[in-house]
Amino acid sequence: GDSGYDAGKKVKGRKRSLIVDTLGLLLAVSISAASVD
Repeated sequence: GDSGYDAGKKVKGRKRSLIVDTLGLLLAVSISAASVD
């Protein structure tokens, strides 16, 4: 029902956020490494 859909939607959103955070971190590290070089 609705609660099941909401739960799945919430998990999906959390995973997406985690991926975005990870990519952001990698991007920040890449920029830092480039500036040091």
